[in-house]
Amino acid sequence: MTESSQAPGMRHSARQIWDFAMQTASVSQAFARNVEYSRGVLRVADDLFNLANYRKVMAISMGKAAHTMAAALSGQTGSLVGGIVAGVESWFESNVETKVESSGDRGAGSQPM
Repeated sequence: MTESSQAPGMRHSARQIWDFAMQTASVSQAFARNVEYSRGVLRVADDLFNLANYRKVMAISMGKAAHTMAAALSGQTGSLVGGIVAGVESWFESNVETKVESSGDRGAGSQPM
């Protein structure tokens, strides 16, 4: 077999591997596998946390998927968990500019990112 005759099969195999990786690497899939909140207990992988034992529960989410991860956790726990989201996304930028413009403040925080 020549290299050119193997190319379509190799492309198909590579595409299958890529599609599988993208499906299993998503935040929603990872949370479905590893995070569950039920009857006051938060399960993260093999660890269990009875949230009633804590006065306050805070989470910190950072990176490109910060907002997606925070939303996934909030979807599991509702308003029980607060925290910090440190990420740059168009949602963040549009909300910051909207809040600054609506307050009438044109200070340093209103500069475009």
